[in-house]
Amino acid sequence: MTDFTKLFAPGKIGKLELKNRIFMAPMGTSSYDEFGAPTPQTIEYFIARARGGVALCEVHAAHGKEAFFDDRQIPDMARMAQAIHDAGAKCAMQISAPGKFESAGPSAVFSVRTGHTPREASKEEIHEFIKVVSEIGLRIKQAGFDMVEIHAAHGHHRQNPDPRRDFDERINT
Repeated sequence: MTDFTKLFAPGKIGKLELKNRIFMAPMGTSSYDEFGAPTPQTIEYFIARARGGVALCEVHAAHGKEAFFDDRQIPDMARMAQAIHDAGAKCAMQISAPGKFESAGPSAVFSVRTGHTPREASKEEIHEFIKVVSEIGLRIKQAGFDMVEIHAAHGHHRQNPDPRRDFDERINT
């Protein structure tokens, strides 16, 4: 029989101490409200995982309607981070390609995964991407999350409008 003692032993990621080595992979829950704020259902989803023994709940909430583009979203995300902490787990938020960067890539190479060929990002867009991701990371920190994870393994390359613009239009109506 395999020995799983290390799985249940405390661990660390950098300076972050974890009660065990069980992580919940980031995933969308499709339960955020129209402005990207976590609903009570969203929060209960993560509380259940934390109470079930997960040491690190990773939240995927940095593209589409769940983007973290505005400081007005900090209080809602802070409530979720605090609820996860109160249930006994640490929390991370994953950042993936926000807004117009979803349809760009390092080169214009067809993706069999998405069926699209992304447009090649310019140097200026890459610098803007770094700036936007840094701003989102700061909001995540201000909301009380323990970690930021940057998803840069593969893109979703959707040909869609910039959700930051859509968020601004919804929030200002």
